[in-house]
Amino acid sequence: LFGVMFGDVGHGGLLAAFGLYLCLYKSELEKNKKSLLYAILPARYLFLLQGLFAFYCGLIYNDFMAIPLNLFGSCYEHQEGSNIMVKEDDCTYPIGLDPNWYGTQNELQFINSLKMKLAVILGVIHMSFGILLKGANAIYFSSAIDFIFEFIPQIIFMSITFGYMVILIFIKWGMNWMELGTNRAPSIINIFIGMALNPGNYDKTFLPLYGDDDGDYQGGLQLTLLIIAAICVPIILFPKPLILLCMHKKENGGSQAHGHGDSSMSRPLLAEEGGDAEAQPKPKSGGGHGHGEEFEFGEVFVHQAIETIEFV
Repeated sequence: LFGVMFGDVGHGGLLAAFGLYLCLYKSELEKNKKSLLYAILPARYLFLLQGLFAFYCGLIYNDFMAIPLNLFGSCYEHQEGSNIMVKEDDCTYPIGLDPNWYGTQNELQFINSLKMKLAVILGVIHMSFGILLKGANAIYFSSAIDFIFEFIPQIIFMSITFGYMVILIFIKWGMNWMELGTNRAPSIINIFIGMALNPGNYDKTFLPLYGDDDGDYQGGLQLTLLIIAAICVPIILFPKPLILLCMHKKENGGSQAHGHGDSSMSRPLLAEEGGDAEAQPKPKSGGGHGHGEEFEFGEVFVHQAIETIEFV
């Protein structure tokens, strides 16, 4: 993601060279502990990798210090008697953007759109990987509650929202809009806005990315995905705190959850004869639900609500 944001052959190359210098001369730089370079030595591999990825993304953007690189010529040529540029048939630029995109009227719109979509794709991959790690942790710790009521609805929600967005991006990239008409190409952002504000309907001003030509199939499918996503939210929010509450009651012989400081669960254990009450161990506070622990249902529910809000 740093490379997508900082993509530039020149800047990335300088950062990579700096990181490489720190890696190669680490032993010499460690001798002067008062040096500023000594303080950043632990991040030497981070600088190196950031520079390499920024250099690579700079090649994709065809950008060197804000100057386009014309390494392989261009697939576009001017039409005679006009300022319109036409792409040559069967011509594909070997790597990155065609240099003639720079300086055009829609340069900013096109390049920013590309960067945003690349960031979305990589971001969805990272977030999905994090959810998969959460599922792996739930399996490792044998936590059926976390696996069923957190991992499964979260991976479903991610797949049918942002995962669906990534699929739309690739579908749009694979369509020939020169033949279909660039003015009829839909905006991915507008599709999602319409998906939420006008569910079940598709803006017929633009061509649908799949299904019938009227967009009825795409609109219907997006309505189904929206309903499933809405169902996932309460599944993430409510079952886990309620199940923990029931487990706590069962473990404590049907006693109520304790949410006040004057309850028996929140008082210190009685002192032994001749002992001091202050020296006796006290139960833990927090969201635990085992024996001898204070169970705060309100705290557990608020924690789950915060996690749900942050995820959604």
